[in-house]
Amino acid sequence: MDDPAPPDLLDGLQGAAREERVELLRWLREERGVDEDDVRRAAQNGTLVLLGASRALGASERYSAREIVEETGLPLELWLAIGRASGLGRPVDLDVPSFGAVDLEAARTTRRFLDAGVGEDQLVATTRVLGRGLAQTAELMRQTVMELALTPGVSEQQLAATYADLADNLVPLVGPLVDQMLRIQLNSAVREEIVTAAERAAGALPGARDVSVAFADLVDFTRLDEQLPPDELERLERRARPREDEAPPALPELQDEREIGRDRVHVGADPAGQAALRDCDEQSALGDIVRAGHRA
Repeated sequence: MDDPAPPDLLDGLQGAAREERVELLRWLREERGVDEDDVRRAAQNGTLVLLGASRALGASERYSAREIVEETGLPLELWLAIGRASGLGRPVDLDVPSFGAVDLEAARTTRRFLDAGVGEDQLVATTRVLGRGLAQTAELMRQTVMELALTPGVSEQQLAATYADLADNLVPLVGPLVDQMLRIQLNSAVREEIVTAAERAAGALPGARDVSVAFADLVDFTRLDEQLPPDELERLERRARPREDEAPPALPELQDEREIGRDRVHVGADPAGQAALRDCDEQSALGDIVRAGHRA
């Protein structure tokens, strides 16, 4: 990009806004090594400020779906199914670059799972579960980073640089953290798994296991929905999360936790139904938070 600010990328901008855009484009070219194609795609998507951080994430669009599968040997339909299962959808054109270096590495990892004997259905199912959890993690991290980066009067280039620096410094920590948490969860699951003689003889897991289910009705959240803006309501709900973790340690660990609107369903391995005690404890803790929200 010989000219750091091609005229068509400045259309509709005047005065200070135009100067900020020129500064941002020059920074992307000189400091982050972004090429013109990436700049134009980001300009069309309205994500120029995030482009520097995207490069730190390996998200620059370099490969088409067909190039990904040709490079890795994955079946095309499996790669597309994994994309749908992760919540990212299907590329509009299989021959247009829409994947980055991180996607290529993910495809190579998927190939290794296949080679190790993991079935395609199992891979898609695992991806679906991981996608749900990691999408929530990514959204929370995005909010955290933006809250750190946004300050009154910040320019486009300053915001882009701060966001990119945070991505450079924080992203390398995420992989080890996720790996460590997964290993801890797998270790817990292995310790709790009991394989019976009948299961060993059949060579298959049972179709069902006894569990207990607790439903937590978050009373009064409807009124809060009407009184607080969404971001404040989300912060209020997050305040309740540490309180939930104060459940008595003698209770069995939860195997699953899902939200239905503002309510929650907890599933535990204890067939005697002791997880209901945690449910009561949670409702009490959340009730305190909600009442504090009303007073605020």
